[in-house]
Amino acid sequence: MIYPHKENILDGTFQNRSITTLPGWSSLMGFQFENLVLNNFIPLCKSLHIPLEDIQKKRAFLPTKNPRSARVSNRPSDPNPRPNALSLRN
Repeated sequence: MIYPHKENILDGTFQNRSITTLPGWSSLMGFQFENLVLNNFIPLCKSLHIPLEDIQKKRAFLPTKNPRSARVSNRPSDPNPRPNALSLRN
């Protein structure tokens, strides 16, 4: 990620650039948010009044590539909705 921009870095092009405009910033912030939620889920559940016994899974979301992944949706009628990082019992 850095090497292709080596010349721009050396000549000062990136000197006054905001860090939020760098490639991948949104993904990085998403990972940071997920990390904060997963590492603080007990205080978070207490603050949101979610009973801990309603938590089914606490894990990082790891997408997998398979033929079905393109067809998966979050529609209520979908028998196989996308997994969430924090799953609650219905």
